[in-house]
Amino acid sequence: MAKKNSKRISQMQGFGSRLKMVMTYHSLSQTALSKVIGLTQPEISYFIHEKIKPRPIIRQRLAYLLEVDYNWFAWGKGKLQYYHTNYPIEQFHESFSERFVFIMWWNEKNLEDFCEELKVSATAIQYLMEGTREPTISIISDVCKWLGVEMKWLAPELSEDSNSGRHKLSISEIKHIHSRIIDRERK
Repeated sequence: MAKKNSKRISQMQGFGSRLKMVMTYHSLSQTALSKVIGLTQPEISYFIHEKIKPRPIIRQRLAYLLEVDYNWFAWGKGKLQYYHTNYPIEQFHESFSERFVFIMWWNEKNLEDFCEELKVSATAIQYLMEGTREPTISIISDVCKWLGVEMKWLAPELSEDSNSGRHKLSISEIKHIHSRIIDRERK
């Protein structure tokens, strides 16, 4: 019998060793990292030993806080690269699910907030975060209205005015988002 979530776990082969490598680079213990990210030490241990896979929002926050290339860190794609300044947050904009997760933590929203506002189950939101289900236009529209983002950014493939592919954020939009994140971290 196949393990629950085995497909999702296999997609992140090697995540634990990459996490351990980045923690060593930053001289972080499991306890120290757990305090920074707001998790427990056992959860960090489970990630390292690949007993559980971190949720998408945790993967993004870990990559950002550890200043490491997201695609390499989460998926083992590309090469290891550290960003000590000017973290390229556009890495989080590769797919609908990545943009959806990014907009959640950027706006300091959690799963419960989404469930309450959108009147959908936690499971439905988790499917969207993992990219295992496509969102309805109604859900996308509600998310865009609620969080103040344009449909052409969140779901360019469904946007009526988007016939040239994915909407790229302008440099000023990226700088604005980055400054909001930095301000929030200083609090």
